[in-house]
Amino acid sequence: MKKPDYTTKLCKRFLATLVGLFLLASSLTSCGGGAGAGLGTTASSCFTGLPTAFSTAGHEAHFLGVRILNPTQTKRISTRLDTKGSKKVCLFAFQLPDKAGKYIKTRSHGKVFGNFVLVFYALDKSVLLKKAEISSLPLDFAHAFSIIS
Repeated sequence: MKKPDYTTKLCKRFLATLVGLFLLASSLTSCGGGAGAGLGTTASSCFTGLPTAFSTAGHEAHFLGVRILNPTQTKRISTRLDTKGSKKVCLFAFQLPDKAGKYIKTRSHGKVFGNFVLVFYALDKSVLLKKAEISSLPLDFAHAFSIIS
């Protein structure tokens, strides 16, 4: 059996290193592809409040999306909400089933109607602010319109 020469060993090492660097680079870009790359939202800091929001919405609730709001936006959606001095409020949207157990959404005049729950969460205070059951969504949520054209 013939021993591989120095050039062959060097080429194999170079190719192995190149493949390794490619795999490392691709895994790093998939983790940090920019604001909202993985979840389609720039409100990724709100996902720390997701367990609280899920338990507040109930076990039958389907997650529609999350938006991060400033105090002005928060007051526009819920005028009587006490933000407890929070500068960032996360608004989680969930859909609840109707009486027949179905998750139905309809679109009319630019609004989406159905059975929804909004959960307001103060991000900088890590506290639940309010739960509101509503029949139309006040904002667009990424997952709310995926099956409605």
